[in-house]
Amino acid sequence: MEPNRIAVKYFVDGSSVDASAIVPVFHRWIQEGRTADALLDVADYKHVHEGPHTLLVAHEADYVIDLAEGRPGLLYVRKRWGLSGSLRDRVAATLRHALAAAKILADDPQPHSPIAFRTDEVQISFYDRLAAPNTAASFKAIKPELEALLAELYEGADLTLEHVSDEDSRNPLTIKVLASQAPSLDTLVERTEAASTTAG
Repeated sequence: MEPNRIAVKYFVDGSSVDASAIVPVFHRWIQEGRTADALLDVADYKHVHEGPHTLLVAHEADYVIDLAEGRPGLLYVRKRWGLSGSLRDRVAATLRHALAAAKILADDPQPHSPIAFRTDEVQISFYDRLAAPNTAASFKAIKPELEALLAELYEGADLTLEHVSDEDSRNPLTIKVLASQAPSLDTLVERTEAASTTAG
């Protein structure tokens, strides 16, 4: 199973975030080249209720302030890869980019209010419906590799992986990960850098 389009969402530690205030922040990211991805443009979807609000488009990925289900967070969607890599490598790289972006956003004081992200919960989705259909069988197949990787990142923590999607084939396979401990963003960034090998 080698899905290409992988998404990771880290939730805001709190009930709300001023998503509109992120628009100039994302524009500044483009101007300053703040991420490893080739950043292209910013789009505002504030008219979409409880959906993607602010979108930073890159060649390789999308960065999204996502308000789905009333739970704001940073959603990183990896679209293209420089190198192939295994499933483990691709998930590790996706987590690494998502965490690096969350840290930049959390450390950036202007113009939005300070944003903190939960590190004891992460949602991982696989948007390739052919490579990773939204079924219990897919979850069972993918779970061992995810557990092995996450055990490295959340060293010493008890982990729970849950298939949160219904089995509607129109929806992506989505897995909720809960950890009994919440490492700092810095710690998780360091660990994902160490865990990432061949994927871009």
